[in-house]
Amino acid sequence: MAVERSAQYERMSLEAYLAVVEQDPEHAYEYLDGRVCPDVTVSCDVRDRGAQEVIRYPCLVAEVLSPTTEARDRGQKSLQYHSCPSMQEYLLSSSEFPLFEVFRREKQEFWSLYTLGPKDTIELTSLNPRFPVAELYHNTSFLQEASE
Repeated sequence: MAVERSAQYERMSLEAYLAVVEQDPEHAYEYLDGRVCPDVTVSCDVRDRGAQEVIRYPCLVAEVLSPTTEARDRGQKSLQYHSCPSMQEYLLSSSEFPLFEVFRREKQEFWSLYTLGPKDTIELTSLNPRFPVAELYHNTSFLQEASE
């Protein structure tokens, strides 16, 4: 599902999207119906119940970083997500090594960064679960390499 943002981040035409891709072949872009799409979006807002295409009030967004998407996920998309008033947490998970980052909205609209490794425990305050980061990398070569 796409996250709807302010007017300045509204839909772009397919032609505009293809022009961006052509001008920047080193990065991968996710495009769905004119919107930039996160890897995972969660909303607990009743106004989003039954949403089929767009979540308007996300509380959490997660992105899996790859060499081709990391700059965009940390840059432009991060700024868009942080500007969303309902957003409480923005998660970044590395696809190259066991590293998980949690950006959390704090008091007075400040954002805190928590950098976690496989021996740490993640707590998602927007949803209340708590679990070991290692569970996110279960059955991956990351944990096997770390134990060797």
